[in-house]
Amino acid sequence: MANLNFPSTTGQPTDGSFQYTDANNGVIYSWDGIKWEANSGSSLNTMYVQVAGDNMTGDRTLGTDKITWNTEGSAEFALDVNARSFLTSGMEYAGLGTAPGVKIRNTGDLAISGTGSCIQIFNNADGTVPSSATETFRLNNDGTVYIGGTIVALPNIKLNPDGKAAFANTLDVGTYSPTATDARGLRAYIDDNKLNLGIQCKSGQGGANDAFNVREGNALKYSIKYNGSATFSNAVFNLEADDDTKYTSTTDADGNETRVYNGTTLDVKDRLTKTDAALQSLKAALVTTTDHESLKAALIAALADI
Repeated sequence: MANLNFPSTTGQPTDGSFQYTDANNGVIYSWDGIKWEANSGSSLNTMYVQVAGDNMTGDRTLGTDKITWNTEGSAEFALDVNARSFLTSGMEYAGLGTAPGVKIRNTGDLAISGTGSCIQIFNNADGTVPSSATETFRLNNDGTVYIGGTIVALPNIKLNPDGKAAFANTLDVGTYSPTATDARGLRAYIDDNKLNLGIQCKSGQGGANDAFNVREGNALKYSIKYNGSATFSNAVFNLEADDDTKYTSTTDADGNETRVYNGTTLDVKDRLTKTDAALQSLKAALVTTTDHESLKAALIAALADI
């Protein structure tokens, strides 16, 4: 480190005209009556101070309030901060305003490490201090993504690293539109606190094709066609579905409640099978019985399972 041997200032003018030139690097210093200041003269702005391998202690401010380095390790910049050339790769921080606050362009890998949130976005175009009320996006280091709504607590969209996703409102796939004839897609949405599911194909293109189907492995168990028909292996009707006392409720570790119906049911396949068997028995009884008592006994036996 070079030594600065300033001359005595006793009796010297304090208007900056008393100067000292460092012989090591040519830097010119001017005396203002309190301190020596580098590059203070009107014609000295092209000079600079070069510091190599030295430590600077205390807070440092450049350009009055343009750049501030604080001793605890933080830094404040009045305008943009560019890391390398943003046109090729790097990061630009543009501060508060209507323009993007942070822009990142990277030609290779972008790595952000640590715990908790690694990227947060706030809607503070008016220059106010970011807060939880204005947060619109968060990406956690574990891969969880929150978008809109109340971040973390009640987000509009939550994407989980295990492949699960939650949507608070409408989910559209394709170009679903109830009023268009050339639209096709799927819509799941909330309407008056009810979940609705719509499946749409282009006009005249659905026909007997499946709009919805359920499979166990590769075995088709249930399907609803675009033409309105349905195919299913069986149907069970809950005869007391409007009675809340006919349900058993369970709650999982995530607080999700599941209600299982335990009331009286009508198994359509079972009832039709038994009815068909009874009719076949009645038909046979009418052919084989020769007296009233035998016919009565045959009828009772045939209708035993009905």
